[in-house]
Amino acid sequence: MDDLHIRKGTIKDIPAFYPLFKNSMHKQFTEYTVTTRDYFTDMSYTEAAIRQQLSGELINLFLAFHKEQVIGFFLTQKPTGGVSMAIWLAVHEDFQKHGAATELLGLWEEIALVEGAHALQIWTRDHNIPFYKHRGFRLVGEFPQAWYRVDVSLLYKTIAEPQEIKYLRR
Repeated sequence: MDDLHIRKGTIKDIPAFYPLFKNSMHKQFTEYTVTTRDYFTDMSYTEAAIRQQLSGELINLFLAFHKEQVIGFFLTQKPTGGVSMAIWLAVHEDFQKHGAATELLGLWEEIALVEGAHALQIWTRDHNIPFYKHRGFRLVGEFPQAWYRVDVSLLYKTIAEPQEIKYLRR
């Protein structure tokens, strides 16, 4: 896609990112009940909560832009013990299938390596498994009625050899 730009987000980006996040929660994550999606946006993943986690360096925010518009996002946990876990990944419906999600995954891998990770972990719905497998992830398990009663599968990708010196650093 022309004019696609991917970068790590900052606290200053939250006002531009959050409307897409809220819209995506309600339109793209329909495996959750309406009540649960409202809980995510009104209680669990509010602008303030994301700001707090980002400023506390607990999460990373990666953003995809088309021109100046935020068209995709990826929230991930910072690595713990060498593993970084995905939280939410979404691309606006009008911009899907143009490489934005793949680019966001690539930036996650790049930053996770710098932060001492040796593996990436994703819990996802079955319909997303081919996408992740095509990008080097391995399917390793299923978790029926997991978080919020949604069936998910676990995928991971090894990105480096585990080295204690990397994942125990500050």
